[in-house]
Amino acid sequence: MIKTLMLMMRLLRVQEQNRLTALKRARGELDRVQGVVSQLDGYAREYRAQMVRQGQSGSTPAELMAVLDFERRLAQTAHSQKLVVGQIEGNVEQVKMHALQVHMRLDGLKKILAKKKAEVVTQRLAAEAREVEENIAARQMISGMNDASDRGI
Repeated sequence: MIKTLMLMMRLLRVQEQNRLTALKRARGELDRVQGVVSQLDGYAREYRAQMVRQGQSGSTPAELMAVLDFERRLAQTAHSQKLVVGQIEGNVEQVKMHALQVHMRLDGLKKILAKKKAEVVTQRLAAEAREVEENIAARQMISGMNDASDRGI
């Protein structure tokens, strides 16, 4: 039984490592996408500021419309990427929950294994104690028989 539990524990450790690797990968992807969104937001702010500067410097309406159109596309892209960030955050949470579940199973299995090992030790000690008691009883019986034969009984 202990060997089976130890094998299960090894399998759970491998599964836990896989989940932690997946979690690290998902967090890395989340950080990367959040960086892209931040850059897109920054570019959109820069184009808005550029549009204001061009408006003050007397640019043509066509130039202003081109800058405004590009800024709007940047803002839309940033918004769509924010939706992706939300999905990735959900994936990260899901992977995190799976990793936590595996970790909890592993902890539970460790406790069961420790309990089984303690039971085996207790049983072994009890068996050794019985063996010692039986040896003592056998010696006493032999000693009693020798005493009785010495007395001529």
